[in-house]
Amino acid sequence: LEDDAFKKKILFDFSDFTVYRQIVKEIVPVPLPLLRIRGEPSFSLGRKGTGSGSHRHEENWMTQVVGRKAWFVAHPDASDSLMSSDGNDHRPCRLLKRDRRPKGVSVCVVGEGETVYVPAHWHHATCNMDDLTIGVGGRNGGNNADASGWPPHIFHIVDGNVAALKQAT
Repeated sequence: LEDDAFKKKILFDFSDFTVYRQIVKEIVPVPLPLLRIRGEPSFSLGRKGTGSGSHRHEENWMTQVVGRKAWFVAHPDASDSLMSSDGNDHRPCRLLKRDRRPKGVSVCVVGEGETVYVPAHWHHATCNMDDLTIGVGGRNGGNNADASGWPPHIFHIVDGNVAALKQAT
């Protein structure tokens, strides 16, 4: 990742519980209100100036383990306010440099150890602000079932937390 050949790369992996288990150790225990939002694990890795364009999906959360990430969010009823008037994505990292942002867009910078929650169907985009950013979290929907009905021991299995699993059984 330190090689400049990878400077413009970013990775999102919503299906690899092995990667998730290794990084989630940095934030275990997962805050109780977020435990139910784990239908798919989320992992984010990126370099300064990379990010994700405007999109939306089921509710999700992300905790920054390394570095800072700017999040741009807008209400679901906003007329795709993270899109430019010609229909092209605003580049999130360029939005950071502007004095004005699109109408209805809020911005927050999430630092190491901080967590952002994005409600279902809210428009959002991100910009990695440091040389290396790593985040881990969860989201509902997608190919896996909503985690809201999972019994507590399933969370311990997903996290690879054997001690908590033994204590729960």
